[in-house]
Amino acid sequence: MIIGSSSSVTQILKEEDATAYHSEIGAIAGAAIGENDILLSGDAMDVRAGWSPMKIDRLQFALTLLSALGCWLMAGVFFAFSIFVMKALARIQPEQGIAAMQSINAAVPSSLFGMTFLVTAAACAVLAVFSLFRWHKPGAGYLLAGSLLYLAGAILMTMIFNVPKNNVLASVDPASGEGARLWVGYVSSWTAWNHVRTAASIAATASLTYGVRA
Repeated sequence: MIIGSSSSVTQILKEEDATAYHSEIGAIAGAAIGENDILLSGDAMDVRAGWSPMKIDRLQFALTLLSALGCWLMAGVFFAFSIFVMKALARIQPEQGIAAMQSINAAVPSSLFGMTFLVTAAACAVLAVFSLFRWHKPGAGYLLAGSLLYLAGAILMTMIFNVPKNNVLASVDPASGEGARLWVGYVSSWTAWNHVRTAASIAATASLTYGVRA
């Protein structure tokens, strides 16, 4: 009886251990599946919306390429103004410098520069939202950072600082004493804020480019 009882107890213990082991394995597998579902939730929503992950990846790449190229072009234009254009205008007579800058500012909105400036902003805005919805993807943080750098450092700075200064300059007579006095402060402050736009656009280009490679 004693031997029989010991065998029964041993058998029961083995069965309990097996049950506990299988329960633990099931819990681990369930947790892994749940985590995988979270990681794939963005792609799952894309599929339910009629977009395959491959199509979404291609769209994101196109947006990133457009944004990076636009930021690169804007950085080049801003860089040129910071390095030599404003310096050249400051060296000539105030009347001539004011007239030249007024002509440049009047031509910008309808030029290829103006279109590129705004199209790049739109692409960066869409890419920023895109990156948030696909945050689990590699490089999403760099794409978001690059987009925000351009939107804040180039677009916002232009609207808050450079455009108001351009509007004031447009209202003065290039040959007047008021225009000459305004021109001195305009050149220094406008160029300083243009440095910010240049740096932001360069940083945005670098971040977007690195985000593609990540």
